[in-house]
Amino acid sequence: MQLSFIMVPTISGTRQTVAHWREAGLEELWRPDGHTVLLGSADKAQVMVEDNSAEWDLGRGPVFVVDEVAALEAPVHGWSIEPTTVTVGGYAAGVVHGCPVRYMDLTRCPGDKRELFG
Repeated sequence: MQLSFIMVPTISGTRQTVAHWREAGLEELWRPDGHTVLLGSADKAQVMVEDNSAEWDLGRGPVFVVDEVAALEAPVHGWSIEPTTVTVGGYAAGVVHGCPVRYMDLTRCPGDKRELFG
């Protein structure tokens, strides 16, 4: 398991939130789908802006890259977002000791984009 970046859910839309992070010095690295934007520096993702109501409820938190999301045990209080398939691979989220924690694998990630995740 490797800490990859911080998830920043946005309720104001990706355009405004991405503009904020650009002003802070990050550059847009990739838009894997219509509601997700990866930003960072030196071609490494540091922030993912996500416009998704399930993520709004969880709030900001770390995203860990794992070998296989489907093989993970659920957190003590269960999954907040059940293991599912997203653009890059597997994804799930839960709350661990009061903090939202997300997990993803890169099983479907295009080879030229894998380096963004650490």
